[in-house]
Amino acid sequence: MSLSLWERVREAAGCPLSVIFVLTNRCNLRCPHCYCPKPETDELSTGEVSQLLQQMKDAGVFRVTFTGGEPLLREDLLELVAEAHRLRFIIHLKTNGTRIVDGMAARLRDLGLTSMDVSLYSVNKDAHDRFVGAEGSFDAAVNAADAFWAAGGDVQVNMTIMNWNAREVPLMLDLCAAHGWKCGIDGRMTATQQGDAAPLQYQASLDTLAPAIEAQLHRGILSLDGMASCIRSGEEQVCSAGIEAVVILPDGEVWPCLTLPWSMGNVRHTPFRNIVVNSPVVERIRNIRWADSPACVTCDVAGLCNRCPAEAFRAHGDEKGFTPTDCLLAEARARAMGLPRDRGR
Repeated sequence: MSLSLWERVREAAGCPLSVIFVLTNRCNLRCPHCYCPKPETDELSTGEVSQLLQQMKDAGVFRVTFTGGEPLLREDLLELVAEAHRLRFIIHLKTNGTRIVDGMAARLRDLGLTSMDVSLYSVNKDAHDRFVGAEGSFDAAVNAADAFWAAGGDVQVNMTIMNWNAREVPLMLDLCAAHGWKCGIDGRMTATQQGDAAPLQYQASLDTLAPAIEAQLHRGILSLDGMASCIRSGEEQVCSAGIEAVVILPDGEVWPCLTLPWSMGNVRHTPFRNIVVNSPVVERIRNIRWADSPACVTCDVAGLCNRCPAEAFRAHGDEKGFTPTDCLLAEARARAMGLPRDRGR
C-alpha cells in the first residue's frame, strides 16, 4: 500500500510530525470525567518551552497543539504562541474557552494561532455549567468560539458523549452548524492517568451511543464506510501512538499519547530528537498486532473497532488485549449503520 504525503514526510523526518504539548495540568473547572492528574508545580519554564520548540523544529515537527489542564492559566501562553509562529509551526489550541475574553481571541489569531478546540458538554448552559462546576462557563465558551471564528480562525467544538448528554448530539450538531463551527464527538470514557476508573461511570450505553453516531452519519459529519469494509489482518499494526505524534507533559516527560503512561524520556535531561527517534517505547507499540487478540481478528465488526492499547494496559496491564469499551463502540457504530445486532463478539 502506498504511503500518503504526510507519511512520506514523517518517514523522511524520522520522527513524529505532531506534538501535543500539555503546558499545565492546572484548570479552573472541575469536570468529573477529567483524566488529568492533580496539578504539579514543576512545570517547564518559558525559556525551557522556547528551547524545546526550537528542538522540535530542528527535528522536523510540523504541528504543535497547546493543551492542559487549561493552557490559558499559563501567563506566558501568548509568548509561546508567538514563538511557535516564529518557528513556522501549525499551531492548535485546546481550551475550555472561559479565559478567552477582552480581545484575547483576536490577539491569539494575530500571533499565529491557526485553530482552536473548545469543549461543550450540553446545549443547555445550566447543565453544562453544573457539570464543569463553574457558572457562566457555557456562555464564555460560546463567546470564545465565536470570537476566534470571527477573527478568521478555525473552530471545532468538542462534545464528549456521556450517559446524561448523549441524546443531545443532534442539538449540538445544530448549534455548531448555526455558528459555523466544526463539531467533534467522542464516545469513549477513559480512566484517569493514575488509573482511577471513576470517569467510567459516565460511559454512555449502546442504546444511547448508536443514535448519537447515526445522527452524525446522517449529517455527513462522520463516515464509517471505509472502516466497515476493512478486514483486519492479523499482522496489522493496532496503534500509531508515538509514531504520528507524541505528548510532552508539563514537567517535560514524553509519552506516546495522553493515556499511555510509558515514559520515553524527559526533555530536561535528553534532547527531543534523541527521545523520539528509535525509542524502545515506540518499538513496543509498533509490535502490537491485531493477531495478539485472536477474537479481534475474527470479529465481524473489527473494521469498525478502534482498539486502544492504552486503555487495555491501564485496565489490566496488557496493552495487547482489548476492553469492553472497544467492543461497545464498535457495536454502536455497527448498529448506527444498520448492520445486524448480532454482529461482533
